[in-house]
Amino acid sequence: MSGRKTDRLDRMRKMLMTENGITIREFAGKLDVSEITVRRDLKLLEKQGCLRLVNGVAIYHAAEKNGSVPGVQFK
Repeated sequence: MSGRKTDRLDRMRKMLMTENGITIREFAGKLDVSEITVRRDLKLLEKQGCLRLVNGVAIYHAAEKNGSVPGVQFK
């Protein structure tokens, strides 16, 4: 994995911890990358258990566990 990708993934994790419920479009704008790149990165982070994608919105995994995301029900 390249250094830029690693840095981007770290930034994405930090963003999710502070601003839970970020859309793919918001990530793309804040990180200055394409939405396709964001989708690939989010799928990787989801596979690692860091987040969950719900209707195009990334939810930080810790928030999912305590059910602290208003308006979102987890199964």
